[in-house]
Amino acid sequence: MKPSAVTLAPAPLSLLLNPYVWLAFNAVATTASELFMKVGAVHQPMTLLGFGIGALASVFTWLGIICYLISFASWIYVLRQLPLAGAYAISCIVHALIPVGCWLFLHEAISLQRWVGISLVAVGLALVIQPIARIEEKVEQALANAPSRAGSRNDESNAESATKVTEGAAA
Repeated sequence: MKPSAVTLAPAPLSLLLNPYVWLAFNAVATTASELFMKVGAVHQPMTLLGFGIGALASVFTWLGIICYLISFASWIYVLRQLPLAGAYAISCIVHALIPVGCWLFLHEAISLQRWVGISLVAVGLALVIQPIARIEEKVEQALANAPSRAGSRNDESNAESATKVTEGAAA
């Protein structure tokens, strides 16, 4: 049996390093941050300036800030692993998650028109994911078929060939 050019990490580790898992985590953290910020802003009195500085006294506001920071960190990881156009398109799921979160947790009303919009976002996301999945398959094939070289240049050449395949598939 011929050794593979790419060594796969154990299942739990590869799942943890999967950029799509981090992208989903980013969407959830962004949604949570918005919900926490809303609760923190609503439960604090307005200040004289009207900018909501008093909301900083709320634990919910701070939870929202922490979720923003977590979201930021996960987004940086995603950007290191995926093309921006694809990652950003998928991250737009927050435009559906936030209204649904407001409906579930904050008991805000959602009109029929908004539900239709949320459905359209979901359909659009499904349309965007298909080409990205095909590009991902081509990258994996390129990495698997790349000639194995001894030394540290192997990772660099695999990354270069994956980048070429990604650019070619996107064109």
